[in-house]
Amino acid sequence: LFVDEVHRFNKAQQDAFLPHVDDGTLVFIGATTENPSFEVNSALLSRARVYVLETLDRGAIRRIVDRAIGDRQRGLGASGVSVEEAARDLIADAALYWLARMLDGGCDPRYLARRLVRVASEDIGNADPRALRVALDALETYERLGSPEGELAVAQAAVYMACAAKSNAVYRAFDDAMEDARSHGSLPVPPHLRNAPTRLSKQLGHGRDYRYPHDEPEGYAAGERYFPDEMEVKRYYSPSPRGLEQKIREKLARLRALDRSHRDEDDPEES
Repeated sequence: LFVDEVHRFNKAQQDAFLPHVDDGTLVFIGATTENPSFEVNSALLSRARVYVLETLDRGAIRRIVDRAIGDRQRGLGASGVSVEEAARDLIADAALYWLARMLDGGCDPRYLARRLVRVASEDIGNADPRALRVALDALETYERLGSPEGELAVAQAAVYMACAAKSNAVYRAFDDAMEDARSHGSLPVPPHLRNAPTRLSKQLGHGRDYRYPHDEPEGYAAGERYFPDEMEVKRYYSPSPRGLEQKIREKLARLRALDRSHRDEDDPEES
């Protein structure tokens, strides 16, 4: 008798197996994702042999691939299949394997597609902004096609995420900014950054001395302050040296240089 998720049986229900196991009527096989020492009746556990199933390592996955290739070469599948050594190792990095595992286990493909959208923002970010569009397209494609055709789009997105340059710089920057927003409270917007659509707002000084970046050299208001007056200027976003973020990193370094140059012009003694 195979009992999946045996930990879902309460102690009394597990006790019901004991006489039938003892007299040999049942060969009991139980599976559980929990620690059997805590979740399985000690009397039943004492009559069983415990096998711990470990996660597959790279070597095990390679052996599975080799066995599948061997089966095909023996005529048990499509013929003419060969896999290079480097490709076998790539399969053992295993993005498609885990996707297939979850799909085969009954996981909702919509959930997997939504997780890929999160991966595109949290783990890839601006290193490859296209990843977010790929993930959203995969989710939309699955919604339109359903299973099994739509699952291919989810697999395509998973492979793209695995190969894309990675950066969590935006994720960390957002966390830091949220922490400051909570800790500093509702600080007022500096007057020079406020809109002045009415006469009263202009009389109150809203928008006074605002610098329009498009009218500035290089389209950037060098040295301008955009934080609340009560806060010190803080740098949240530190792009990684990978993917598109390398270019963003270089651009921001150039803008910081313009800020320093502007400050030196305003206060030469400070330099």
